[in-house]
Amino acid sequence: MQTKTTLSKSPIKIEISLDNMPKPVRRVLLVPGDINFHRLNHVIISVFIWENDSSYVFVDNVNRPKTKIGELRGKNIPENQNLLNPKRTYLQRSFLLKGKGAPFQYNYHHKYRWSHTITFQEITPEDLEKYDGKEVLLEYEGINPPENLGGAEAYRVFREIVNNPKNALRDALLEFVDWTPQDLEEEDDSLHLSQWLEDLMEEYEDILEDERWERKHKRNQETIEVD
Repeated sequence: MQTKTTLSKSPIKIEISLDNMPKPVRRVLLVPGDINFHRLNHVIISVFIWENDSSYVFVDNVNRPKTKIGELRGKNIPENQNLLNPKRTYLQRSFLLKGKGAPFQYNYHHKYRWSHTITFQEITPEDLEKYDGKEVLLEYEGINPPENLGGAEAYRVFREIVNNPKNALRDALLEFVDWTPQDLEEEDDSLHLSQWLEDLMEEYEDILEDERWERKHKRNQETIEVD
């Protein structure tokens, strides 16, 4: 039986870019070396301010995927997806070591299909000074599109419409996605995103602690019933 590689806790630096955007939308982060894909999904949701849909998949190759990790939930989802359990599968082991550090893809939301390309980056001494064992947002570029538009091509059309005050669909579309024209303006929002990331990951830790308590309580109840 092959033994699993011991995970290093040294941080991993990744760049996450939203695919097929009219302007770059990307985030650069440090994440713990022992991060699993369930946690990485929550990190990405935090820094892109997605709404935490339960459907997501990480794949090692878009055209011929050999490794698929994640959760797919909802209507009209094909069976037999052969997805690895994201809570038991680790970034370092699956993609950094086994995948030899090649870029991989993260697909968020089965219905809207927002795709992201994730690449591994070299860590600098300056990066390490900012790392305290938890996720750190290092760089920020680009505004996140409204999630419910339906993907990159729909976002391109959306921008054309809302940037044209004479378009008859403009006001109705802005109301539908709950945006204002100011939401398209570029600005440095890195401090806000950093705090958002910290807050949401604290909530994530609380959820994990509640799940651990429930499992322990269930085991204790089963032991009492057996006795």
